[in-house]
Amino acid sequence: MLLRHVVNGKLRTECIAGDFYPKATDSRTPYRHNVAGLLDLNGDGRLEIILLSSYYEGGATSVWQFGQGKVERRIETGCGA
Repeated sequence: MLLRHVVNGKLRTECIAGDFYPKATDSRTPYRHNVAGLLDLNGDGRLEIILLSSYYEGGATSVWQFGQGKVERRIETGCGA
């Protein structure tokens, strides 16, 4: 999941979630990442990103927040094998 935003007048692209496999193998199970919503969860006037991540045996939900010129994960929960 890539996020593009402007910091100090310059465009920045950040990877906030992803799986990278430099070599092919049968033992890798990639996650699927979807944006569930953009909401102001903490009332600061800026939107947070709610991200759903899943794979064949489980999943997770995380909240990402803009702050100090970068995007940071603030909370995450999940379950699976």
